[in-house]
Amino acid sequence: MIACLQSPHYARTDTDMSTADFPQSEFEARLERAQKAMAGQNLDALFFTTEAEMRYFTGYRTLFWESPTRPWFLIVPKAGKPIAIIPEIGAALMGETWLDDIRTWLSPAETDDGVQLLIDALGACSNVGMLMGWFWNYFCVSAIFNYFCN
Repeated sequence: MIACLQSPHYARTDTDMSTADFPQSEFEARLERAQKAMAGQNLDALFFTTEAEMRYFTGYRTLFWESPTRPWFLIVPKAGKPIAIIPEIGAALMGETWLDDIRTWLSPAETDDGVQLLIDALGACSNVGMLMGWFWNYFCVSAIFNYFCN
């Protein structure tokens, strides 16, 4: 579902983190392709926690990924724009992307770290698609499963 575009037309030479890699129309097209695939799989949302998917769907670029101590969440709903659920420290830069729904918490928060915001955002979802593998954020997975399975 996620493709990597390598076009000289989109080549970047600057290091300004606030400038998008692609025009907004590219992010809209990526979202549309994902939502069509989701409909075919009867998914209410896609849930991501890694830099690659965050950047693919939002264009968000930051060095905050260098410090993996706080979770960063992205929800791609079956309709509408993605929802970013991120530590407050990233809100200003995320606000420069094409997203409208950016939910934040003051981090670090020992007892939550954004999990309640995530639960609220996914509350109406029955079928959520998630990546599985070594890059999964363990804290996020265990918090979500503890909430829904206990």
